[in-house]
Amino acid sequence: MSLDAHFSRPATEPVVAAAGTIYAMTTAQTEELRRKWPAFAARIHRLDPDGDIADPFGGDEATYRATLVHIEHAVAARLGSEH
Repeated sequence: MSLDAHFSRPATEPVVAAAGTIYAMTTAQTEELRRKWPAFAARIHRLDPDGDIADPFGGDEATYRATLVHIEHAVAARLGSEH
């Protein structure tokens, strides 16, 4: 899968309002989103409830792969807990 066309974009109120659930990578991101949009705080969660997922930016390939595995496990756990 190529992520060449992927780009990050800021969370906006319309995006947050339209989302059923929002997952952030870190506690700091989660808290910032909840602070910015308190009306939607109940739908904003950290992706891995057991801890932050570190940003691999600037790391080597092994760091990116480890982050991918962490994200995949966290998503699988979230999907399993929601179904």
